[in-house]
Amino acid sequence: MWKMNINAVLDSEITVWVLGIADLILLVVVVVSIVSSKKDTYNFEKMKSNFKNK
Repeated sequence: MWKMNINAVLDSEITVWVLGIADLILLVVVVVSIVSSKKDTYNFEKMKSNFKNK
């Protein structure tokens, strides 16, 4: 009985960890995509202004 309780606790801990890590990864992916898209628009604007200046 006691051993089973420990296993259940470990399982729930692992589940929490996995969910937390998945959330972190998702957050990182979202941030990276937002930052890269911002960078792309910035580069695009720069290219456009350079093109106009020529």
